[in-house]
Amino acid sequence: MFKYKAKIILPFFLVVVMFCFCGCAKHYYRSKPITDKMANHGLRITDPNVGGDNDDLFLFLAFSGGGTRAAAFSYGVLEALRDTPITLGDGQKVRLLDEVDAITSVSGGSFTSAYYGLYGDRIFEDFESKFLKKNVEGMLKRRIYSPWYWLKYLNPYYGFSEMAAEVYDKILFNNKKIGDFKKTRGPLIAIQATDIDIAQQFAFSPLDFQPICADLLDFPVSRAVVASSAVPVLFSSVIIENQAGACDYELPQWVHDELKKEDKTSRNYWEAKKIYSYTEREKRPYIHLLDGGLADNLGVRTVMERIFSGGEVIASLKELSMIDSRKIAAIIVNAEMTPSTGSTKSSKSISFMDAVFVGTGIPISRYNFETVNYMKSNFKLWKEELIKYNCPKQAEKILDGRLKQSETDCHDIDTYLIYMDFNLIDDEAESEFLHAVPTSFVLSDEEVDRLRAAARTILNTSPDFKKLVEDLNK
Repeated sequence: MFKYKAKIILPFFLVVVMFCFCGCAKHYYRSKPITDKMANHGLRITDPNVGGDNDDLFLFLAFSGGGTRAAAFSYGVLEALRDTPITLGDGQKVRLLDEVDAITSVSGGSFTSAYYGLYGDRIFEDFESKFLKKNVEGMLKRRIYSPWYWLKYLNPYYGFSEMAAEVYDKILFNNKKIGDFKKTRGPLIAIQATDIDIAQQFAFSPLDFQPICADLLDFPVSRAVVASSAVPVLFSSVIIENQAGACDYELPQWVHDELKKEDKTSRNYWEAKKIYSYTEREKRPYIHLLDGGLADNLGVRTVMERIFSGGEVIASLKELSMIDSRKIAAIIVNAEMTPSTGSTKSSKSISFMDAVFVGTGIPISRYNFETVNYMKSNFKLWKEELIKYNCPKQAEKILDGRLKQSETDCHDIDTYLIYMDFNLIDDEAESEFLHAVPTSFVLSDEEVDRLRAAARTILNTSPDFKKLVEDLNK
């Protein structure tokens, strides 16, 4: 009789214990409040330990989304920059990679930027084996199908994103925090996600953490990367607790001014509205984040919109340490997949899944196109503003072409916008192959190697990149 009861009671007891353990499972990360709004400022581009040593050059990279495909493509760019020597003004020879000041990233590109931000050149030793050529998707699926994790999922605070963060910490990030980026003395790393409640970009940077009075330096890198790559439906939202009011943060005057204006369609207005919303803790006690590609798959709009916030372009350029730069360069690495279903070869209507694919892919593709053009116009405006600032008496003649800047006492200002995507591969068959590489977290070794090679080829054959390297070596 005792043995019979034990057979019934013991399994029941184990299930109860596991459910109790599940109820105590790891809660969503609770952001730590800060009392001093300057507490996060150690992670800013103005820090002398951040970015390259050449003050004449401001170089930033933007890594797009696209799973392991984007991670491999952006990794190839880092390899190419590592292998590109330049000569500084004092005659010192360095790698162009060492002169990168900032990297912004979205989704798949955030794995590469975060790993490089934490470990520097170690990325060239083990990133391939740890991530690019590892079946990360299989690891995630095994945990999803594991009965042990089914019990964890009963906890309302434990979703697929929490599970993914555990996996990423195990294989890549080793429980590192955002503050650990400072230890490599490398570029500023700005991982981007999407605030789904206001449909705007959210950056893991002081600019977005200041209004919510939350400790950015303590935030886990794995959770930031999960937020950046959390595809809707497949992943749960990553939650940040809003601590607004805990510190001495005050809204900038331009935010108040913009919110009073009648024009509700300007970029400044929406940026002001976003910042203001973070200070309303009672209305927004929690911030929910998903894939950064939902708001900007290239990850560059946050930089541009912040520079133009309040119309104080020069003040923003000073804050980004760009005011004394003679050369401003951006390398935009776009690994997006062409939204095509092959329907032109069929008389049948496209399938439901194909419709979903193109329904999401086409807006992203069109938005990327507009973003690149928006950035081109901004580069032109930045140059004009810097000329006006540095040469106030001669600016008018320089801008209308009556006077060459080289003929004045003002230093030359050159801009370089280097754009990369798979369409820039001359070999049509290779371009089609790259476009067909799936957006997933498992690729063949061949696919990874061809993506890396494509990045090096596209960058090294880019006229704008060649011009940048040539000008730096003069």
